[in-house]
Amino acid sequence: MLLRRCGSSSASPTSATRGLSRCCSHRVSVAATRTNAAARAPPRPPSAAASASAFAGRRRQQQQRRWFCDGSPDYRVEPLIPIPSAPVAAVAAALADGSASYIDCRSEEEYAAGVIPGSINLPYPHNGNREPIDAEEFLEDVFAEGFGQEEKIFVGCRKGPRSAMACEVLINAGFTHVVNVQGGIQAWVTQDLPIHPFTG
Repeated sequence: MLLRRCGSSSASPTSATRGLSRCCSHRVSVAATRTNAAARAPPRPPSAAASASAFAGRRRQQQQRRWFCDGSPDYRVEPLIPIPSAPVAAVAAALADGSASYIDCRSEEEYAAGVIPGSINLPYPHNGNREPIDAEEFLEDVFAEGFGQEEKIFVGCRKGPRSAMACEVLINAGFTHVVNVQGGIQAWVTQDLPIHPFTG
């Protein structure tokens, strides 16, 4: 009686079974079609934030790989340790009274454009286009110039990032009074502090 209410009274058990089989086959076919369509569908694009983050990461890597080729003075890799720093007015005062020395780690070409009085040019981490200088070579130059590990040394560049990296090398080598010059020679010029012409 229950079977007859759900279907046609004239339907036989065999025809009902065939109908159920056709229904199940249809469902399997639809599910397979949906699965194949999902497999063929292109992947969803990443969100705008994820795309921007990935682009910024690739951009940083490209800039770092390209840096030694173009001698860019805007190298911005930060040191891994804290670096003491001082404003240019304090640096100028210490140089004037002879209580400190100054390493200018700009390239030779940059140094020739203007010299901070009393400074010594020891380029790092590059000396212009296609001429990288590694930490070992830089340290050899520092010791060759007679700098002592207990001596107070200011280190400057054009704006500050390269000299911060040079300070890191010196501190890791045991120099105990190394200070980065805030803003480099750009800040020095802005404060109208003395600049001498390069004499060779």
